[in-house]
Amino acid sequence: MKTHDEMLDELKQLRAELSQEAFDLSKLTGAFKKIADKVKDLFTVGSSIANIDGKIGMLPKDQTKFIKLVNSMPYPSIIKVEAFVPGGMNATYLHYLEALLPATEHYKKIQPQVMDPYNQYLGRLLSDRKFSKSAGDDKRLVNDLARGRQHYMDAMAKCFGRNLITTNTTIGAVISRHADWATVFTKLNAAISNMEQVKISDLKNTLHQCTEIIELIIKELQSPGADKAFSQEAAARMSDYSYEVAKELEMYSLTYYRVLSLKGAIELTMGSIRENLT
Repeated sequence: MKTHDEMLDELKQLRAELSQEAFDLSKLTGAFKKIADKVKDLFTVGSSIANIDGKIGMLPKDQTKFIKLVNSMPYPSIIKVEAFVPGGMNATYLHYLEALLPATEHYKKIQPQVMDPYNQYLGRLLSDRKFSKSAGDDKRLVNDLARGRQHYMDAMAKCFGRNLITTNTTIGAVISRHADWATVFTKLNAAISNMEQVKISDLKNTLHQCTEIIELIIKELQSPGADKAFSQEAAARMSDYSYEVAKELEMYSLTYYRVLSLKGAIELTMGSIRENLT
């Protein structure tokens, strides 16, 4: 079975072929169907959210007690104590959270800001012939999604070293001073809360609704006169929009697992400190 990334690459290639000046319009219906088939595969067998249950869980409630523990020892005396990080992270916890938290603020709204508009778009594309042939707000939305996602990706990438995979480090590398622990806990709890605001069942249901509409579009493309019902622009716009939605779902998944991974690393570090100080 092809991977999610391979499916995305194939969709991108189909879109590129559609944009060629020498594109044969007599083959439009077939090209549109290939795009719709690929989008359907992306949202079913290639879904990036299939294994997410939406639950991360808050940090243990003894955070205040832990802060009192670390404050009982001079910071320089514990900087060599073993700490843990998500694989390859080479920034402090606070620095990473400053990059990660804004992404969680965005993706907690993935249902109303990404999936619902896309679902409505597909419905209009199927039922409204005029809409299927004309320009719309989806072009602006596609560009906005791509720019925002790149910003979050760039910010988080700065916190990871190239070709680094290690998960072990020291306290001095992840905490600059004792006072940072309170801020780390506050920001991490906020990030967890943001991701848990997403009702994963609703997200998956909407994705299922989208695939059902896409199946109807595929049937429509196989019916007589389909070549007059949909335009080359409509095919290009569906490809672009679907690609961005798939990338947003992928980024939501990545953000979810990054929060989960950071939480796990911080809990391990807390355990390491307790073991060394008690």
